[in-house]
Amino acid sequence: MRFEAESGDGDNKGLSKAIERLEAVYPKHASYLSRADFYVLAGTVAIEMSGGFSVPFAYGRRDFSLEEAKAKNKTPTGCPFGDGKLNPSGSRLPPADLGELGCHCCN
Repeated sequence: MRFEAESGDGDNKGLSKAIERLEAVYPKHASYLSRADFYVLAGTVAIEMSGGFSVPFAYGRRDFSLEEAKAKNKTPTGCPFGDGKLNPSGSRLPPADLGELGCHCCN
């Protein structure tokens, strides 16, 4: 969500409000949590606090620079989910109705 390919994706519309709030709090936790772990932890807590199921959480994710993400994912945008050819909306995110079948990183 830090890079334009994901934050500017129409399927992520509205998440900027949550990110804005998280970014206001993150500096207090940056010494021991990556931003990626912090975002996942926030989502985990949100699910549980809204009455959802208990979600196991594990830390250890690493924050990549845009250049590192481009190299690791071998894409010009740094986004790991391809070019949008499998998502009906043209998004680079895997289509939810296809589950893992739509995810280029799982195929």
